[in-house]
Amino acid sequence: MKITNQQIYAMQEITQRLDKKNSSENTDFAAALDKSIDKQKDEKNIVKSVTSSDVEIFLNKLTSMGASAFWLNFNYEKIQEKIDEKRLEFMEKLGLNKEDLEKEEKTNLIEELDKMLQDYIKELSKQASIKDELENSTSQLKRFLNI
Repeated sequence: MKITNQQIYAMQEITQRLDKKNSSENTDFAAALDKSIDKQKDEKNIVKSVTSSDVEIFLNKLTSMGASAFWLNFNYEKIQEKIDEKRLEFMEKLGLNKEDLEKEEKTNLIEELDKMLQDYIKELSKQASIKDELENSTSQLKRFLNI
């Protein structure tokens, strides 16, 4: 089989086209990779600035209070936040935000608000005890099964 110059030029042209296509794909990939790396660097810098102060605050609280007191305080704060959110929600539902309420009506609404909050606190306590029981039974089951 004899190869002519024309066939060689055609193969050379095809090879050059493939090289150009591959190089453009490589630059697209390289650009996407660079963009992803830059984004990760930016995220790490943001996390470092936020976490360094957060870690310092956490460490100070932990060393000053001790582990168990810190944990109790942390849980107490979370519960108080939930109760405060619920209080605002209930106040809005009951209409305690209105200023045109009479004293007696406002007193009755405040009593109802207190009752609703007490019911909510009982509900939170039940949820916490159920969660604790579930965790205890799960840990006992894991110990029994040697997991």
